[in-house]
Amino acid sequence: MGDVARLLGYCGNVASALLPKIISSLVDQPNWSPLGNDAVERDENWLRIRAFVEEYGYRGVNELELASEPFEMRPYMLFRALKYVDPQAINQDKRPHYRESEPEGPSPMELVEKIRSPITPEYRRAIAKLLPMARRSVTRREESKALLSKAVHNVRKLFGQKAADLVNAGRLPEIGLIHYLTRREVLELMRNERAAKPALIRKAQRRRQLWPSLDRKIHYPDYWFGWPRPLKDDDEIEEVCHEYWPEYTGTPVCPGRANHRVVVARTPDEASRLRQGDILVAPCVDVGWSQYFPLVSGIITEVGGPLSEAAVIARENNIPCVMGVPMATWVFKTGKLRDRFCVAEDKIDVSSFFRRYAVDERINGSIR
Repeated sequence: MGDVARLLGYCGNVASALLPKIISSLVDQPNWSPLGNDAVERDENWLRIRAFVEEYGYRGVNELELASEPFEMRPYMLFRALKYVDPQAINQDKRPHYRESEPEGPSPMELVEKIRSPITPEYRRAIAKLLPMARRSVTRREESKALLSKAVHNVRKLFGQKAADLVNAGRLPEIGLIHYLTRREVLELMRNERAAKPALIRKAQRRRQLWPSLDRKIHYPDYWFGWPRPLKDDDEIEEVCHEYWPEYTGTPVCPGRANHRVVVARTPDEASRLRQGDILVAPCVDVGWSQYFPLVSGIITEVGGPLSEAAVIARENNIPCVMGVPMATWVFKTGKLRDRFCVAEDKIDVSSFFRRYAVDERINGSIR
């Protein structure tokens, strides 16, 4: 899979991968200041970030979920991580900067010649012919998702307008609650009736209360019989983890090495603990996490593959990344600076970590 990751690089200025490049260009300026001043805010890179929000403000975390808030609604999310970005580390890691037109990378034949897998010359020539089409398909897939996200954001804004009308009419206590009602329930609230609908309001509030735990905190086994049943307690989770011990392997979507502190973040808000050089461990990442990518030296996720959106962002920004690591957010714990782990090209060596910390620190919640 490392060969596949190398071949699928150099897709150009994919919209989902632009933000880390713009941030890298911004912090590399001589007058860079994370606190901001008039000179910096007039800098062309600040203007690029503003232009990014104006053009791609509909992108964000869980952008296809109506209840989520994209960059346009939470622009401060883009600037939260800027004060921790180190320009020297950006240059040392050779992170790409933003360019209006990306330079051409190695030719398909040059990349095919570097394939390590033992394949025949005929297969190499066939791969060289198919590679440009594969890259175009990745780019078009990202463009298609961007258009879908834009359409969803238009629906989100329409629901927000209707919610404001319902709040003014006294039929809805707050605007955000409308996203936890079905379309039929919204139409029921909008009928010209003076009677309130307390049952619908309670139902929406209950759904909103349950959603975070359903969205992020449930683990399922890889295989099961009958109805899927989530892992409910630590003993079941530990049993699943021991199936993969002593080595945790995943899919290498961007080859490289990273050796630094691990930070486990199940949501982008938890990712605010990241500092320069940390390794991010998350259930999955998308364009809504990309403002933190200039900070990290490696990425580990539980879900994803070579063609996922996060893989495209990692490859275009030269960030070592391994995806599909089972139960990663449970096995890893946010550690101090002395607790470091490696993200290699095709596996993560956590055997010594697991033996030392998997039992005791599961209760304490952090490595001491």
